[in-house]
Amino acid sequence: SATNEAVARFDTTSGKIIQNSAVIIDDSNNVSGIGTLGVGGVTTVGANIVSDTDSTDDLGTSSVRWANVYTDSIGDSGQTLGVGAGTLSFDAAATIDSSGNNAITIDSGSATLSLDAGTIESDATTLSFDSTISIDSSGNNAITIDSGSATLSLDAGTIESDATTLSFDAATSIDTSGNNNLTLNAGTATLVV
Repeated sequence: SATNEAVARFDTTSGKIIQNSAVIIDDSNNVSGIGTLGVGGVTTVGANIVSDTDSTDDLGTSSVRWANVYTDSIGDSGQTLGVGAGTLSFDAAATIDSSGNNAITIDSGSATLSLDAGTIESDATTLSFDSTISIDSSGNNAITIDSGSATLSLDAGTIESDATTLSFDAATSIDTSGNNNLTLNAGTATLVV
């Protein structure tokens, strides 16, 4: 028996007998019923490639992967983009652009967030932390805070240093002209000026 709009196929025994098929081409040229489609050349598509079920189907498998994906954008503004790779690598200088005034959050949970670079540069006017933080240079590496010709402001209830020496490379002033007390407290030790 034949199925309406089914694609006819020949049997593998004689190659002369036409058999029924589960592949359907309807009057609007829509194709359905294909199990696995093997393509040996380039496939050109003039419309969207859409899964029949949301958030279910994959491109490639864990053992057979696509080499490169060339696209203008990934995902949309209402979705979370999950990256399962252990490393996100760029072949050249790259920019993560949030110029649309949207926040960028890097959340490592309870793990360590490592920023490994020759220079870490920020154009932000404020670097803000929600809780107590430490800048750790225990690997015996220097930390340099360079404000150029601008003013470097340290605004805190207490500014504490465990360093044995506080050194300045040029003439330095400690200015309390705002009529605030300057207190040097050596505790039970000797204060040497």
